[in-house]
Amino acid sequence: ALGAGESAEPRRLAKVAATQNVVEAKSAGGDAWSAAERGLPLFGRDRLRTGPGSRAAILYAADTLHRIDEKSELEIVPPDDEGSGILKVLGGRHYFSSRKPKDFGRVETPTVTAAIKGTEFAVAVAANGATTITMIEGVVAASNEFGEVEIGAGEQAVTEPGKAPVRSVVVR
Repeated sequence: ALGAGESAEPRRLAKVAATQNVVEAKSAGGDAWSAAERGLPLFGRDRLRTGPGSRAAILYAADTLHRIDEKSELEIVPPDDEGSGILKVLGGRHYFSSRKPKDFGRVETPTVTAAIKGTEFAVAVAANGATTITMIEGVVAASNEFGEVEIGAGEQAVTEPGKAPVRSVVVR
């Protein structure tokens, strides 16, 4: 039973802001992928993917822009009780930017979970799950069952399957 002020409607977490070439969405619990148009609302557990030579952009509620490169896939996870969102980056290259510093919540990939605070960062997930997180502005704590590393602006956290994340410096 729903209490006062509650609704059965799922909360929109984001919307598709731009698409180029093949961009497809799959709703939570759905089996079929379909073309994702600009303005498409995205809810918890929805997935978005891009084909070869394709790109997309998602706008989240807090003015966070998420650009998605070709051959990439993600799943939007509903926020937990603390209101911290989670995004599952399943593959490909992703770039995030926010006008003001913020807590991005957690980004999960097949090999690492990252708690990110800042304004600008990129996440790349290779076919084998190896993940590279590049901080442009801000800090990230990247962790998995093998260890944890904190990085700041101009650094990367690189996580190979079965290994702890390691820090490396980005050459500018």
